Amino acid sequence: MHDTCHVEPIQKITAADEQKKVELALLSVSGMGCPNCANRVRNSLLSLYGVTDAYVDHAAGIAQVTFNPDIETIDDLISAVTRAGGDGRHKYGARLLATALTSPVLTRCSCLNASSHLT
Repeated sequence: MHDTCHVEPIQKITAADEQKKVELALLSVSGMGCPNCANRVRNSLLSLYGVTDAYVDHAAGIAQVTFNPDIETIDDLISAVTRAGGDGRHKYGARLLATALTSPVLTRCSCLNASSHLT
C-alpha cells in the first residue's frame, strides 16, 4: 500500500425514492490489493444515485451492493467499479455473481454467509 493511496470511506444519506424498491447484487471484483482499493470501489458505487449501501471486501474480491433497480442497473454498478480505477494506477473489473430481492431483516452478514439464498 502506497502512502498516496489512502482513501476515506464516504458516508451516504439516501433519498426516499432510492429506498422504494431495493435489490441486492453480489459482484466479483478484480484488481483490489488493499483496503484502500475496497474504499475506492465502495465510494464509486455509493456515488450512484440509487445505490443505498455497498460493502466491499478486497481480500475476498467481492462487493455486495444494495440498490434500486428502477434507478440503476447491474451494468451501472459494473461501470462504477471500473471507474473507481480510473486514476491510471488502479484497474478494477467486476462481474455479477448473484442478485436477490432484499427485506429489512436481510443483513450484510446473513447475505454473505447464506449465498444459497441468492438467485
